[in-house]
Amino acid sequence: MEQKKQKKSKFKKFLNIYVIILFILMLAFLGYVADSLVKYEKNQTENYIEGIINNLKKASKNKKIEKYIDISKIDISEFEKTNVSVNEGFNELLNTNNITYKLNKSSTENEKPIYDIYANDNKILEISLNGTKKENRLGLLTFNSWKTEKIEPKMETGLYTCNILVPNNCKVYINDKELTEEQITEKIQNEGLAQISRYVEIPYIVKYEVNNLLKEPDVKILDSNENKIEYTKKGNTISKKLDFIFAQTEEEAKSYIKGEPDILTVAKDWSLYLTDDLEGRLHGYYNIRKHLIADSEIEKFAYNWATGVDITFVSSHTLLNPTFTNEKMSNFEIYNENAFSCEVYLQKNLKLKSGGKIIEDKMNERMYFVYAYETDDKKENAKWKLVNMQSVTDNSQKNE
Repeated sequence: MEQKKQKKSKFKKFLNIYVIILFILMLAFLGYVADSLVKYEKNQTENYIEGIINNLKKASKNKKIEKYIDISKIDISEFEKTNVSVNEGFNELLNTNNITYKLNKSSTENEKPIYDIYANDNKILEISLNGTKKENRLGLLTFNSWKTEKIEPKMETGLYTCNILVPNNCKVYINDKELTEEQITEKIQNEGLAQISRYVEIPYIVKYEVNNLLKEPDVKILDSNENKIEYTKKGNTISKKLDFIFAQTEEEAKSYIKGEPDILTVAKDWSLYLTDDLEGRLHGYYNIRKHLIADSEIEKFAYNWATGVDITFVSSHTLLNPTFTNEKMSNFEIYNENAFSCEVYLQKNLKLKSGGKIIEDKMNERMYFVYAYETDDKKENAKWKLVNMQSVTDNSQKNE
């Protein structure tokens, strides 16, 4: 009897040990399964890249970005503040912008892909991965075990580029340092004003570009009187429009325009000239010539029209009475006391001799005027001259 009890006790003890071993093995197996799933998920390419980006964000916050990136390759602008670090720059770049990534176009090896990292669509980094090592878990999961080979800065213009578009008579300061001609990358003149600027001084837009900044700078813009002026900012671009005077009607514009320019007379003469209806020698050229400046682009166009073959193809017609209707002048833009433009609309009514069809020849142009004098005239003989025209409907340049 006693032996039976001992045997029973030993069996229970063995059973308990067996259960414990099974439990431990089960826990180990579950741990292995969990670890396999975690590794599988972590080594999915998208997750791995996201992990790198998160590590870079944390490193920049903790001032340890050099752990991942060789910061000696980062160029720093002379306009950057001396107390700003590369870590600060990366912290702002990575944590205040939309960070995305995509496979580099030149990447062809599946096990050694290269990914481009972007901040607001601007490429900033290039990450090279190595997945030649494979892992197989549970006999079901086979995946690349990724490792990061290198992370390289790929910023052609540095961590932060500042573009500034302002009138050429403004002064611009970046972090209290004045920009010079060296930072100007483009001079932009409105097409309509290009001809005017040949005869009178008109402000134009200049584009400054400052590269290799570490973070968004302090920007100050002063006008010609050294007064600080407001500007608009969109992304990395700062802009200040030209300050011209706008007037809706001729009456409003008169106070800004010297003399009494006869805009409608010029417009009507030009319209008549184009249909070979202007009186005077050489198809009216010498009459239209008095509204233009010698050797200007529009004067050359007028002469070529009078002496070329195209004018001979104008359909034979008669002018109706009244010849002009629906005459309107609007949207005046005064550039200075010696230059302005306005929109002119008028309708010329004529009747074709062949077939008797009534034609409404419409003119809708922005006309550009300057107060100028001929080179052989005295300055006091200055008059308002037409120097350019632009179609209002399609804004395409004419007579250039």
